[in-house]
Amino acid sequence: MDRPIYRTLESFSNLVILNLLWILMCLPIITIFPATIAMFGVIRQWIIKDDDRGLTRSFFYLFKQNFRQGLLVGVIILLFGTLLAVNFSLALQLENPLKMMYVVFLSFLSLLYTFTCIYLFPLLVTYKDTWKNLFKNALLLSIINLPLTMICILILCLSSILIVFIPLTFIFLFSLTAYVTYYFCSKSFEKVKFVHELP
Repeated sequence: MDRPIYRTLESFSNLVILNLLWILMCLPIITIFPATIAMFGVIRQWIIKDDDRGLTRSFFYLFKQNFRQGLLVGVIILLFGTLLAVNFSLALQLENPLKMMYVVFLSFLSLLYTFTCIYLFPLLVTYKDTWKNLFKNALLLSIINLPLTMICILILCLSSILIVFIPLTFIFLFSLTAYVTYYFCSKSFEKVKFVHELP
């Protein structure tokens, strides 16, 4: 078999395995965030050519290592997202001249929330820093690199459309989307000063 074809098939099979591992570990629901950190961690190892443990071992090692951190990230993200949703619901029920201003303000906050979430997981698996700095840098990076951020949002939207209209893509689409997202996010890390990169 030609080497380029072999490498392509190997890369695709790795994406499928990583995707299925992520889905499996997301089944308890509360483990979605630790599983997502583990998936991004494996992808980072692929990109920096540091996957000596092998895919499956690396995934479960990173899942276990980041379990508590992942749960805390999940709680923060869900709480803020729920708060935004509740406020949106209340804003739409307002019957005064300030309604439109309030809706626009909440839409702006939701956009910043989305921007932050896009960069948060790539940052978590790349740099060691305080919680405050991680969230701050995620938001800062997303604004500084707005074109890349919009590309990531477009990729997420296209992936959502694909999974709806071509359900079979679920076997590789989540890990592929994470790979492309991490790739674009990593291009902009040097623009912000962090504590230090993880080994």
